Amino acid sequence: MQNLFYNGIPEMDFNNLQSLNADRLTGLNKSRTLDYSDVLIWTKGNHTFKFGGNVQTLEAITPLGFNGADNYGTYQFNTKNSAGMFTGVDFADFLLGLPDQTFYDVVKQDNDGISAHYHFFGQDEWRLSPRLTLSYGVRYELHPGYSDKFGDIGNFDPTVALAGRVIYPQGKQDLLAQGFLASANACDPDGVTGTNSAIVNGAPCMQVQGNGTAGFPAGLSKTFPVTERFKVKAEGTFTNLLNHTNLSDPNMNLSSSSFGLVSGAIGSDFGGARTGQISVRAEF
Repeated sequence: MQNLFYNGIPEMDFNNLQSLNADRLTGLNKSRTLDYSDVLIWTKGNHTFKFGGNVQTLEAITPLGFNGADNYGTYQFNTKNSAGMFTGVDFADFLLGLPDQTFYDVVKQDNDGISAHYHFFGQDEWRLSPRLTLSYGVRYELHPGYSDKFGDIGNFDPTVALAGRVIYPQGKQDLLAQGFLASANACDPDGVTGTNSAIVNGAPCMQVQGNGTAGFPAGLSKTFPVTERFKVKAEGTFTNLLNHTNLSDPNMNLSSSSFGLVSGAIGSDFGGARTGQISVRAEF
């Protein structure tokens, strides 16, 4: 077994007996929202100006699973038509260690989705007379989708004709389900090496690219068109903006006395430090 970072037991499914399907015994569901807001009010003459902003940082941690007991294995002892494939009795098949179907996968980490929402406004209340007040203003909101601290969230780009393409977080190709992508006629199931160029029913192979390679930076960006061909693009990329401590993985060595213990934090080379980058570039 690999990477037993949570407690669980194998799943045993029977035909005539109650299945043992407790599967995962420990799991964490956690939601955290931090809200920062402020408003400035300025009164001058018949005008009352209001300017404000609100920033929310969101985090949602949920257990990640694919099928059955995942890392602990799922075993079926003829849960369909007959009582047992080998002996005629499903429990006897179990005692002999003869399942008719097994499933096993490796969950490396749980979901840890993060995002930030931004709201800004400005308004004026203009008192034209004791009986008439004119209110007007502008408001801007930005609600980006979730990303995952450790690369569990990818995306699908349908704009590539006939095949589309899979977008994964740059540098996280080790998390790709290569067998599944290969079954979908991916050009490069490992996200790096183009090993397939097959055309299926007239459709080319499906590209699998990191977000940087695909032209989707991991941050905020705004493009300002100057002419039809000349554009100015402003970008901002930030990692761990609030400088939270990100703990490293627990010790997974079963023979170690410190098995299951977390002994450190993620280093700066792996996204643990607070970093920020702002850039402006011209495209033509």
